[in-house]
Amino acid sequence: MAATSQQKQAEYDRGRHKKIKMRRSLDKTFDKEYKQKQALKQRRHCSNLKQEQPNTLVVTLPSVSAPTTTKSDLRKKEGLQRRRSNTQKLENENANLRE
Repeated sequence: MAATSQQKQAEYDRGRHKKIKMRRSLDKTFDKEYKQKQALKQRRHCSNLKQEQPNTLVVTLPSVSAPTTTKSDLRKKEGLQRRRSNTQKLENENANLRE
């Protein structure tokens, strides 16, 4: 009995997601509102998770041999990877066009 209700629920969810996907592609205002609702839902979920976490802090000392990475270092590394991938993509496209 439970398996059939789960199957029905899964089928309903698939149909619902398909309808939402189609409506989002056709109606830009619906898409904008949908994105806002999803972002609000995500913010609420994250804030609830933060509140549920215990307030105890576990202090761990970083190992001396491991260098610390800062946000700026990570951004620089990400930008470098992105530029390299874009350059490589353009080079591949040019090579394909030459052939």
